[in-house]
Amino acid sequence: MIKITTDSKIKAINNALKAKGLRPMLLLFEPESRIDELYKECIDSDEEQILADQVKDGLTLYQLDELRLLIKELVKDRQNTVAISAKQEIENIIPRSEWLKAELSKIETTYSAEPIENGFVLSDRKKEIVLRSVGTESDAGFKFEDRHKFDGNVITHNHPSGGSLSWKDTRTFVYYKPVEIRASYVCNARKGVYILRHTNKIDIPALIMDFGASELNSVVNATAIVRNHCMTKNTFSSPKVWDAAINLVILMETEKWLIMNAFKYGFVYVMEDL
Repeated sequence: MIKITTDSKIKAINNALKAKGLRPMLLLFEPESRIDELYKECIDSDEEQILADQVKDGLTLYQLDELRLLIKELVKDRQNTVAISAKQEIENIIPRSEWLKAELSKIETTYSAEPIENGFVLSDRKKEIVLRSVGTESDAGFKFEDRHKFDGNVITHNHPSGGSLSWKDTRTFVYYKPVEIRASYVCNARKGVYILRHTNKIDIPALIMDFGASELNSVVNATAIVRNHCMTKNTFSSPKVWDAAINLVILMETEKWLIMNAFKYGFVYVMEDL
């Protein structure tokens, strides 16, 4: 098993500081607890955001380091791909009214840092909030019998974990046809929102068929990826870490599916700052 050394942490801290235009710090004589604190603050935001979404179940720092090795493999080609997929269809996006823009800004600014998920369904046609829900740490609390209110409307909710849109969020977008689904978040003082959005060219029947097949294979694929990682890296010291790794891969595979299929089926997947 591989443990991140103090020297590696110091290097990561100073690399992060330089990337922000700040001067490196001399940390050789700092206590390890201080170095760990700085390392946690400076670690790559993509990795930390992904970890935050899945590791609230009492994993140790050592186990988190094991998961970071897997994340480094998963995020190699992640940068900028979301923005690229959005630009390809930007001219075909269904426009938002000024009322909708204002309401979304107010809701997401207010609720992005809340410790439980809060859900809203907004009708741009009626200029009103047609559904409001309060859920848990990992669920927005929408009821099955309310699903008809999603069609043609905009769904927004917050992710207390700081994570991106889940497979469940994607399923809602595909099967219940909101024109937009959004997840606001705060992670390492960064505020933003993940957005799935229809365009005028969206192909719903083809999208449903592709997503259904991908959904069936997601757990099988995730298990295979984690197993191969373990065989090559000799990591994961407990079943709890294995389970967290499976969830991480499913999260990343969801995002990969969204990025790869956005242009193909006529929807947009993008991240915006709040």
